[in-house]
Amino acid sequence: MATKQRRPHGTGSVYFDITRERWVGTYEAGWTTKGTRRRRKVTGKTEREVRAKLREALRKVDDAASVGPRPTVKRWAEEWLETTATTLRPSTWATNRSAINLWIIPTIGHKRLEALKPSDVRAVGANILAAGRSPATARRAQALTLWMLRDAVRDTKHVPEGVLLTRGFEVPESDRDAIPL
Repeated sequence: MATKQRRPHGTGSVYFDITRERWVGTYEAGWTTKGTRRRRKVTGKTEREVRAKLREALRKVDDAASVGPRPTVKRWAEEWLETTATTLRPSTWATNRSAINLWIIPTIGHKRLEALKPSDVRAVGANILAAGRSPATARRAQALTLWMLRDAVRDTKHVPEGVLLTRGFEVPESDRDAIPL
């Protein structure tokens, strides 16, 4: 018995709409200004026609997703990781990639660089602390966010100056004493 293979994630879906008697293809095309996913549709008389339209629409979305004059934090972070892969030590790069994928992109990845506020940078640290992680982890993620945004400014992307002046998370002083001799 042959089983139908699952389509890869991010390639949309194709189905037949009985009420309209047409094939419909849906795909995700970024984020709305409210931060929700933007879902688009293509329609056609045949499944083959809809699959071709869907491939073309996804190609256009991928072309538009390349870092342009108004990128999101997610797009810039992905490009930034690519450019720093050859200049940083592998362990540093892996740590940066982990912090970006676990904390920065889920928290502020959908926001445009020019629309960022200092509170967004602080939100990255707040989410880390809310998840029960250490203050040092929050500080490192905020420092990484600011490092990435300063590099965006050097790459002629517009980031509000107030965001770049955001103070990093202060790690409280340790209550541990020195080990006695």
